[in-house]
Amino acid sequence: MEKENLKYLTVDNVLMDYVELLKMIKTQYGASFKATIAFGWSYGGMLAAWMRMKHPHVVQGALAASAPILYFRGAENNNDDGAGFYKVIT
Repeated sequence: MEKENLKYLTVDNVLMDYVELLKMIKTQYGASFKATIAFGWSYGGMLAAWMRMKHPHVVQGALAASAPILYFRGAENNNDDGAGFYKVIT
């Protein structure tokens, strides 16, 4: 992999890949009006939750098990002093 291509490895690009994949699958199988539920745990759970938040017209539900969506560097956590990530990892 070329180093300059790493800029494309973002959560937003992953989510758009899933949006396009779901669109293709639904078209291919005639399921355009069927509900889609995203699910996952850990990182996959974070993706499921973010998919539901950012693309609610594509994913009608999400099950995010063990998804630490507020506990990583740079995330804002309104339940503490903003250092939630550092408290968890230490």
